[in-house]
Amino acid sequence: MHFFLRVRINHDQQGQQRFLIGCKPVATGIISPLVITMRPKQWAKNLLVFAAPVAAGKIFHGDTPWKTLLAFIAFCFISSVGYIVNDIRDLDRDRMNPTKSKRPLASGKITT
Repeated sequence: MHFFLRVRINHDQQGQQRFLIGCKPVATGIISPLVITMRPKQWAKNLLVFAAPVAAGKIFHGDTPWKTLLAFIAFCFISSVGYIVNDIRDLDRDRMNPTKSKRPLASGKITT
């Protein structure tokens, strides 16, 4: 996967210019669009599965780390499947949306 730097100029409510600098992935091949469709940025929310063992002070006891890691991986997989199913169901609407039309399924980089 390649990345490119994007600089955008916005104006806030007072008319001041704001420069937004971001790095955006550029998909190459079939693996990159598939990873983008899985939305790994959203996986950060799944880190909450570590909160209970950490709060209980049991994160390093017995097999808790492995079970918690397995739960994290399962949550990531399940949420990614949900995103993919949603993208397939909303394919026609996403193709008409200026932002969502750039997603791999809507743009045709991945076919069903």
